[in-house]
Amino acid sequence: MGRAGDARDFVPSERLNGVVLPIELTDGHIRRSALTPRQREITALIAQGRSNAEIAAQLIVTNGTVANHVAAILQRLDLDSRTQIATWAVEEGIYGGQDRLLTTLEQLLEVQPASLNTAMDHVATLVAEALDAEKVDAFLHDSTNATLIAIGTSDTPLGHKQQATRLDRQPVANGGRSVQVFLTGEAHFSGDVLDDEGELTGIRRELGIRSQIAVPLDVGEVRRGVLTAQSTQPDYFAERDLLFLRAVSRWVGNIVQRIELAERHAAASVEQGRRIVAEELVTVLAHDLRNHLAPIRGRLQLMARRAAQDGHDSTVRDTVELRKSVDRLGRLVSDLLDMARIDQGLFELTLEPMDLTALVHEAAEALRVPGTLIEVEAPIDMPIVADPSRVQQAIENLLTNALQHAPADTAVGVRACDEMVDGVRCVVIVISDRGPGIDPVVLPQLFDRFARASTSGGLGIGLFLAHQIAKAHGGRLEVASSPDDGTHFSLVLPVEPVRPHIRMLRRT
Repeated sequence: MGRAGDARDFVPSERLNGVVLPIELTDGHIRRSALTPRQREITALIAQGRSNAEIAAQLIVTNGTVANHVAAILQRLDLDSRTQIATWAVEEGIYGGQDRLLTTLEQLLEVQPASLNTAMDHVATLVAEALDAEKVDAFLHDSTNATLIAIGTSDTPLGHKQQATRLDRQPVANGGRSVQVFLTGEAHFSGDVLDDEGELTGIRRELGIRSQIAVPLDVGEVRRGVLTAQSTQPDYFAERDLLFLRAVSRWVGNIVQRIELAERHAAASVEQGRRIVAEELVTVLAHDLRNHLAPIRGRLQLMARRAAQDGHDSTVRDTVELRKSVDRLGRLVSDLLDMARIDQGLFELTLEPMDLTALVHEAAEALRVPGTLIEVEAPIDMPIVADPSRVQQAIENLLTNALQHAPADTAVGVRACDEMVDGVRCVVIVISDRGPGIDPVVLPQLFDRFARASTSGGLGIGLFLAHQIAKAHGGRLEVASSPDDGTHFSLVLPVEPVRPHIRMLRRT
């Protein structure tokens, strides 16, 4: 556990340059944090067997400066020789300069993340131990409320205090050094936080932070947060600590990416399982519904004949409308069953010459409802080789969708024409409404099964089937939508059949 969690006493040593320096004791043993970063660095080099002259050359200081540091180290650690300094350095894990930090990196690589928060708490605690920091945080930016949130905090008293004071959440608008690092991508190094007006008051006053280092946290080359280490002692961290924190930050970014990908994969697997079960259930229900619709349709036909014989014109009209409703329900059942046929490779097209103009008028007439007009603009005739029932199914699904989203007392437009598309002669049927447009979030998945906007009352299968029918004919279905211009679906079908995407039969 880090230094902040140990029982400790502070006793003054001899004065050094007029300043009384504390010696930190733990169970009678002087801890590495009793030395300044420069002193720890020199201690590590002594443990490597370096002479004062070699240390001076490496640190680019004078021999006298090194000698003064060595004397201060001996006094501060209450030791008698350089050999004892080397032994102490090995015991404290700072032998070889960054060996302890490298060991920590090895431990980090062995972390098996179960969840993001658990992994980040463990990482923060390991880093706090390596740096002897009183607190380490891994902040991620929450874009929904523009706040840096500590998803991982070291298991230290100062870490617990931060959580109790809610300083583990730092709104970007409030500023502070962590926010600065996140916004600029530049590391921060300070040994005198108490007088830093650019830092949050809570960090300086409530937590009493005096020293801190912070580096940006990138995930997949995108800046997502900040990694920080803090201490209540001034001038506590060295430059190598900052370099170590940078290395840890890169590893943390990798593990965050791994965990998020794993969570998305798990969520996708769950969703796929739910979808498979839902599709099987829908298929079974669709078969049952179709069995129930047949006697209802027969009974309505019988009622219509009897009403006509008895001269009950109003009853005849009622049965006609009921028959239309049953037919619409029958088309829905057919759509549900067609989804299963597509999955099983049994979705077939029966091609024959047909007049698309007549089919468009027929579909529009069948779906006209009071309060909404369907305006058709098409040539006198448009001959095409296609499956009439499937094309009608696609057009009716598109019309049903347009009628559902068209504002009251507005017209749904149907425009048909011949065009050359990618060098192929095609017919293009554009079905438009003046509704509010499609949610941009839904638009990329609009032709997926069960995809629908939150305002839609359908099951999300009509557009999926229309898209599949277009592909089966070698054509395509396109959509353009905006709040100002409504929604426009373009059903593109080749005049002559091309290579199909689904097995087809040709009627003789």
